[in-house]
Amino acid sequence: MELLFRTFLKAQCRENGLAPLTVSPDALALLRQYPFRGNIRELKNMAERACVLHTGTVISQDSLREILYPKDLDPESFTPAPAPSSEPERLREALNACGGNRTKAAKLLGMDRSTLWRKLQKYQIS
Repeated sequence: MELLFRTFLKAQCRENGLAPLTVSPDALALLRQYPFRGNIRELKNMAERACVLHTGTVISQDSLREILYPKDLDPESFTPAPAPSSEPERLREALNACGGNRTKAAKLLGMDRSTLWRKLQKYQIS
C-alpha cells in the first residue's frame, strides 16, 4: 500500500504542478494501520487530498491523520471505529455520523455515492 500511495502522491503533485512530497516514517506507520476498506480509488483520493491540502514538503503523521480522517466530512468530528465487525455495521455508522446524508457518508467511506446506494440496497438499509 505504501508504494501505491507514494506513486499516486507523486503523480498528483506532478499533475498539479507542485513540488514532490515525501512521507515521514511515522506517517507511513499510520497508513499501514489504517483500516483500508475501499478499493484503489480510496487510496488515490487520499493521495490527492494530501497533495492538494498539505503545505510544506514532508507529510507528517498529524497531517496524514487529518487526511485519513477528515473532520470536514462530519460535523460531529466522527472518527471511525478501528474495525467494525461487518460491512452493514460500517454503512450504518457512517450514515449515523453524517446525519443520514448519503453523499457525505459515501465520502467518509471512501466510495462513490452509487456504490454506497448499491450496498444499502444489498443489505436492505434505508
